[in-house]
Amino acid sequence: MESTAGDPERALRICAACPGICQYSCPVYRGSNLRSAAPHVLARIALAALQGSPGLGEALNLCVHCGECVRACPIHNDLPGALMAARARLAGEAGVVRVEARPLGGSGEPLVVASPIEPPGRAIDALSGWRLYWLPTREAVRAYWWGSRVEAQAPEGSTIIVEDLDFPREALEGLGRILYSPEALDALGLQWRPPGDSLIHVPCKAPEELRSRLRGLGEALEACSGAGGPLGLGMPEYAAQAASRLAREAGGRLVVTPCAWAALALRASGARACTFLETLWGCRG
Repeated sequence: MESTAGDPERALRICAACPGICQYSCPVYRGSNLRSAAPHVLARIALAALQGSPGLGEALNLCVHCGECVRACPIHNDLPGALMAARARLAGEAGVVRVEARPLGGSGEPLVVASPIEPPGRAIDALSGWRLYWLPTREAVRAYWWGSRVEAQAPEGSTIIVEDLDFPREALEGLGRILYSPEALDALGLQWRPPGDSLIHVPCKAPEELRSRLRGLGEALEACSGAGGPLGLGMPEYAAQAASRLAREAGGRLVVTPCAWAALALRASGARACTFLETLWGCRG
């Protein structure tokens, strides 16, 4: 797949000329039935916005960068990358967002957790033996989605657990090994097993290798939580509906997810939900 981040219009034109082969692979289109959410229609909207048509920029928030359209496309056209570049061009230079890592105690090797969920005191006890840093990610994700540069401060040589599937891994490159849970828990020597009668959430944005691992952990719940990227900003009603549907599918059972945004959305819908890390300090939703 060729990157079009530097010249998005070529990928947008290719997609705009397509009749919509990939549209039913898009979770936003399937869940909302909005014509404007279909990838090929969204490409046409982006082109019009780049050419100066007013009032269209917010529509670009409908893309959650899950990559399903790329996988369904016969030529693997990188529409998500083109839309990200288009957003950056429309928004202008947003400046540098510096994410501060805050030491919370402990000793030993540095461990960085990238998550929008604030850690309780029990997290320090559960991860004793590590010099723990918590990397708040809300501003970083916002900057990333609008194309600005992100800098993260954390000790070099860190082990980094990412429980935010939208977080720009590029902001952490060079600091150490970057791992999604549950792989990270294994690497830390933590013997993790799913809490009894729980469901394992497989987010639509999870990389395929992570999806495969999640499916092997227990009964899988594969559905969009509505929490990806700026979806709540662009389509708050659909985001809430998606989370509510997922909560109903869970049927009162605990949902364990590698994505903190999904956990937050599910809790807001009344479901029992925890991230993998949260289960270490007794979270049961």
